Amino acid sequence: MTTLKMRAEAEALRPMREQVRSLLLDSGASHDDMERFLLALNEACANIIRHGQDGAGDIAIEIRCSERRIEACLRDRGRPISEETLRPRPPDPERPGGLGNLFMHALLDEVRLVDPGRGYVNGLCLRLNRTREEA
Repeated sequence: MTTLKMRAEAEALRPMREQVRSLLLDSGASHDDMERFLLALNEACANIIRHGQDGAGDIAIEIRCSERRIEACLRDRGRPISEETLRPRPPDPERPGGLGNLFMHALLDEVRLVDPGRGYVNGLCLRLNRTREEA
């Protein structure tokens, strides 16, 4: 497990992606798995930055890679979210937004709330089951 911390600001997204990409390369993740996971992780962090204002501060990201899955747990101090907030909704021109959740759920095998841990308000787990290419 590797833990990263990033400021809850848009400028921190690129360096976070570069760090996580490096971890995933070292883990032997396929290019497709890596890109899917990075896009979903970026969306989750962007949601924290956009909607968790007023004290989100840092985002702690715990990354776990195994032969079977890639998992990230994000913890932040922003506004509390709920299962309802996390549920994807179909695009609606009358009610714009919500595409980040839709993308996360489409790209990953699991998106769920977890115990935020001491000192945090929100905990979010993202999981992608890894594909195994036959040799």
